[in-house]
Order: sequence, then structure tokens, then C-alpha cells
Amino acid sequence: MSTEGVRRAVIINGHETAYESASTHIEDRGYQFGESVYEVLAFYSGTPLRLSEHLSRLSRSAVAIGLELPSSESLIRDIARAAGMADIVTGSVYIQVTSGVSPRAHIAQEKLSPTVTIIAQATPPDRTGLPLVPITCVTVPDERWARCNIKTTNLLPNVLARKTAIQRGYDDALFVRDGLILEGPSNNVFFVRNGGLLTPPANNFILEGITRAAIIEVARKLRLEVRQEPVTPEAAYGSQEAFITSTIMNIRPISVIDGQRYPSPIPGPVTDAVYENLLRLIDDETNAKT
Repeated sequence: MSTEGVRRAVIINGHETAYESASTHIEDRGYQFGESVYEVLAFYSGTPLRLSEHLSRLSRSAVAIGLELPSSESLIRDIARAAGMADIVTGSVYIQVTSGVSPRAHIAQEKLSPTVTIIAQATPPDRTGLPLVPITCVTVPDERWARCNIKTTNLLPNVLARKTAIQRGYDDALFVRDGLILEGPSNNVFFVRNGGLLTPPANNFILEGITRAAIIEVARKLRLEVRQEPVTPEAAYGSQEAFITSTIMNIRPISVIDGQRYPSPIPGPVTDAVYENLLRLIDDETNAKT
């Protein structure tokens, strides 16, 4: 995403701070151990999309690593403050909560206060409608840990996977474990087969995306069959269409996987229909004007 015309605002532990000078303690456990969880909210017409779903997932992630979150009321209040400071109409809010500051040791010797960082970013409207810009993907071995369903900031394997894809001349990567495609470094993936949608099942090896759930809702309203089943690379190559989904991108059609090109047009008719109806869902839930 381009940063041209971007306005940002930062709140750390309830205190407003300048983006350029924002900082946390050198012995914050998020910095030293990656003991932290996060979420990203998309804003449309000044309204966050599916805020409660994002906060619920943040809570599940925190519980999974034994991290105590501030109250939902406190988080919602600071999210709104940061969005207002950045004057967000269209944009995003990043929320990160670490377990706090303590002298470096694997196990903290005292009860800690979490460090809560909120970064609001206002951007010019970028949902310009169809056609969507396609991307190319390459499969890479999944070298992440076995708890990918926890949204932590431990993203080094994700970063390396995307670097590998770019070095090989692709836009993005798709993780493969035990011969099955799982997801991308920051997105879920769908394939169109026989007029319906096929997507890897939600388990501990994928992060169950908020947009992924919205896509499934939309597809069912369109009376499309949705199958959540294991996907081999061969099944991916043999699909009629493919696309990735995420909070910030919504949908991006895939034109190529591992050198195998999908037939024109791209996006295909099913991807097209799902995307148009996803935008309607966003409009309905945020009163956005497309």
C-alpha cells in the first residue's frame, strides 16, 4: 500500500505520542521475546469493519499465550481516539498488546502491566471497484510453528516467505505443509472449482481470517457451494480461479501459481461476483459509499 497522503496517529498505554518519536522500553517482552498479539482493523466511512470479531480474535490469541488484555471498553475507546486523531475516513488501525516490561528472563518474576500500542493510519479511498489487479504466487515450504491460529507478532517466517517469492519473480507466497496449501504470509486463499469455493480448513496451521469468514458468508448468500477441505498444489493448479483475502486487501485475484497460469479473464466470474457482494456487505455494515 502506498504511503502517499497518509496521516498517522499513535497512542501507547493511553498516551498520545508523535508517530516520529513513538517508542517503548528496551526490555519490553514483545521486543525481546515476541510475547505479543495484534490485530488490524479496516475503516470505511470512519467506521471499523467487524470490530467485535477482531477484538474476539485478539482475546483468543492473548489467552493462548497467557497474556492479560486491557478491557474491551478501554481498547475501543483508544481505537476511536486514535482514529479521530488521524481523521480517518478510509484507513486502518493497528493494535498490538505485549506482556509488558521486565528484566530479560524467559519467565517474568512479577506480574506485569501490558504495553498497548495503537497506530491509526488514514489513507485516501482506494476501493475503486472492479477490475481487480491480479497477483502471482509461488508455493514455499511452511517453516512456521504449529500455532499459526494465534495472531502473534512472530512473523519472521512470513517475511522470509514473501522475500523468497519476490526473489523468484512472484508477488506473494503460499505456504505448503505435508503436501497441502494452507494460506499466504498475511492472507487466506480460496479456489474456484466446479462453480463453488474451496478453501483450506480452519485449524492450527492457518489464521482464520475475519475477511475469510465474510467471504464464506457472501458465497453462501450467492448460493455457491463452499468446501473447507485440504487443498493440494495439483488441485490449486486445476482450479478455474483463485484469490487471496485479507482485512486490508479484501480480495486479490491470483493469475499464476508456480508458473501455472489461470485462464482469462482475471478476475473470473465467480471472483467478480464474490467481490462485488463483499463490497455490498462492507457498505451495509459501515454505511460506506462506494
